[in-house]
Amino acid sequence: MSEARDFMGRWHYKKTASTGRCYAGFDTQGLAAVAIVKGLSGGNGKSRFHLEGLATKELSRLALRDDCPKNSESMFLSQLAGVWRQDGIDLMLAYADPVEGHAGTIYKASNFVYLGRSYYSYKTHAFLVDGKEISLAGMRKIGTTAERIVHLRLAYGSRFTIRRSIPKHVYILPLIRKARKAVAARLVSDGDKYDRHSGAWGWFTRRGRGFGDMEAVVCECIYITGKSDANCAACKGKTWLWKPRA
Repeated sequence: MSEARDFMGRWHYKKTASTGRCYAGFDTQGLAAVAIVKGLSGGNGKSRFHLEGLATKELSRLALRDDCPKNSESMFLSQLAGVWRQDGIDLMLAYADPVEGHAGTIYKASNFVYLGRSYYSYKTHAFLVDGKEISLAGMRKIGTTAERIVHLRLAYGSRFTIRRSIPKHVYILPLIRKARKAVAARLVSDGDKYDRHSGAWGWFTRRGRGFGDMEAVVCECIYITGKSDANCAACKGKTWLWKPRA
């Protein structure tokens, strides 16, 4: 794991490794590729995609050396698919971050299915003090994420800033026949919600998710009070606002 962490620190754009199981690829020069797979927290595999009885994991990190030949990413993912089946994984979830200029081209080339954009939330933003990103995970005693934001504003003043996130592109790879049939069934059942422009369909419900031409955006009042403001003229205490998708 330490070798994989060092590899991610050098070759992945986030310069960090996440927790999870590591998969490695080698060439004549040594370690050439690393993928890290983790489980979904809170049973999101069921609630997010409404697919019962399928083991869903998330590809949280993928990095290759810059000197790897063209199409190495898709070749590595193709080899990993067989390994994931042996490990009992039915569906693999992956994200592409548009902030970094990623659109998920390698996932499209590796038979992943595009599901659209992820949900927008203040919890997915980057929080910075003096320009350096900090984690809110160690502030659990303070309360909710919104309450931690208020605490940091009071503690650091103008030194604390928020870099707002952009909804990520979401892809999913069915690895077994049962999963492929479930994905196909969803495509048929959600055919009326299919977005011809993005190539995605309505897997995301209206509760905190993008849907068709609209997306849920958290109201700005959450950054000021740390909770929904019933007197807010925009959201009237509902926190989420539905706006046309950018």
